[in-house]
Amino acid sequence: MAAFDDSNPFADPEVNPFGDSSVDTSGRTQAAPLDDYNPFAQQATAAASLPPPQVAPPVAAPSPAAATPARKEPFEDPPPYQPSAAQQVDTTELQRRQEELERKAAELQERENKLRERSMQGPKQNNFPPLPSCCPCKPCFFQDFELEIPAEFSKYVKLGYYTWIARSVYYLINFLISLGYIGTIQDSFVTGSTIGLALLFFLAFIPLSFLCWYRPLYKAFRSDSSISFFVFFTVSACQIISDIIAILGPSKTGYLGVLAAVDLLNNGAPVNKNLGYVILFVAAIAVPLLPLDLFLLIKVHRLYRTTDASFQKAQSEFTTGVLKNEGVRKAGAQLASDVATNAMSNNATASGNRY
Repeated sequence: MAAFDDSNPFADPEVNPFGDSSVDTSGRTQAAPLDDYNPFAQQATAAASLPPPQVAPPVAAPSPAAATPARKEPFEDPPPYQPSAAQQVDTTELQRRQEELERKAAELQERENKLRERSMQGPKQNNFPPLPSCCPCKPCFFQDFELEIPAEFSKYVKLGYYTWIARSVYYLINFLISLGYIGTIQDSFVTGSTIGLALLFFLAFIPLSFLCWYRPLYKAFRSDSSISFFVFFTVSACQIISDIIAILGPSKTGYLGVLAAVDLLNNGAPVNKNLGYVILFVAAIAVPLLPLDLFLLIKVHRLYRTTDASFQKAQSEFTTGVLKNEGVRKAGAQLASDVATNAMSNNATASGNRY
């Protein structure tokens, strides 16, 4: 208790800071002097600790046989070159187009030569219909497919011409066979109407078909005439209807067709049956005319759509053609003169009556 009481809490503790063992050890450790420092001593020690180097065994010298290079085999020829599918170009289409261009160029050259020869010969002379020189009637039209019609349209114009010839032959045969009604059919009205209409078709339809159907087709491709195209389309529609009636051949229509043949075959008389078989042959002649007319109408209409022809152009051509027509101009001038004369005479009469 006394000891505790004698202690001064505010007195410094009696502790020796140098009494630490670590401090004593560091104090006793002395640094080596700089004069005795050798920088190569550590390298020598490290080199002594390394393992001894290994010496590679000596390599034997190659023998003369081994030193000689190996003999190479001669090179073989490479395989032939074969182009791949991507590199192969089909030249068939190009050759076909080239041949077509060369053919068109030759046709144009031939056409130019004909035009040059025709111009040197003077004005064109009509050559259709081909009549003998002794005939008092002369040809009325000039036609030359190679000279006036472009090469790409010439085949269609020729087909129209041959169709018109086939139609003419049909009307001739139709009239000749209709004469067989005489003495065969007891009804005189049927006989007379059939023969009369067949004769009318033969005399009227052949020239009308040429003027109103074939010539418009010819002029349409010759001069790219819009009004000629429209005339051809209109008459073609009428001819198609006529072809259907000719194939059917109702009684008293002038056409000898299937219905007329059936009536004769059902009559029972041998003469009537023979005439019925002949009429069936006439109807068979009329059958190809229908698809020919349809083909020409469709084909020409497609070609017409590729040109610059139009209904407005047709109206303009019609107006220009009427005004340029010499007969129309003379008739118009004469009509105007008559109207003026009548007006002056009426005025003079009115003035005389006034005074």
